[in-house]
Amino acid sequence: MVRSLAVLPLLAAALAGGCLPTEFLQPDTHTEGAAAVPTSPFGAPPQNAAPVFSAKPPPSSSATLAVKVDEIGQRLLTCNPKLGMVPLFLTIGSPQPEMFHQGTVAVYITEGLVRQCKNEAELAALLSVELGRMVSERETMASPETRNPPKQSAMAIPMGNAGQFSGVEQLHETEQARLDHERRRPSKKYVPPDPLVLAGKYLDATGYDPLTLQAVAPLLQQADRNFNFEKQFKGTRSPDLGTPN
Repeated sequence: MVRSLAVLPLLAAALAGGCLPTEFLQPDTHTEGAAAVPTSPFGAPPQNAAPVFSAKPPPSSSATLAVKVDEIGQRLLTCNPKLGMVPLFLTIGSPQPEMFHQGTVAVYITEGLVRQCKNEAELAALLSVELGRMVSERETMASPETRNPPKQSAMAIPMGNAGQFSGVEQLHETEQARLDHERRRPSKKYVPPDPLVLAGKYLDATGYDPLTLQAVAPLLQQADRNFNFEKQFKGTRSPDLGTPN
């Protein structure tokens, strides 16, 4: 023990004079037992460090899909101002393909259906079909008086003197008889516009190929077989207003 203590001053003096390499005081990583020496926590980072996540969502995230649906929907509305309505375009986070509308307020589409679209044109075609169904339903529910207002009676204008029957009064009687005859005729059955024809016009006005409707026909058929969310939102299912073959 005394001998070991006597060696320490000699080692210190040799190190100060540059006689010993600094590796003398460091463990050899190739020698047996070196792995037992703990490493400094301030050295290289551990291999299994926690990953750093970016604040930007990946391209296929739910938020990105919802933004894309709204973007294309708003583009359709802007390019088709004669629609006369401004519905919301909402995405439901479900893998089940489904699409429906609620009055003229909103168009709903599931993520599962959006993810099956190969490009923006196919997504625009799906939304156009639902807009066409929305317009067709709106026109069907409109009252007959709104589409075909009743004709008013011919205005009676007194003419002549002391009960004389002039030519103007004869014309009035003829016009009144014609109006009475039209009232008695049965009204024609109203045929609402075809949603697919409307969808083709909406696509064309927005710059998409109307033939894309044929490409999305299988997707529409899948969506029409599912109506779980529609029944939850509306309590019923909309009538079948057309699906491209």
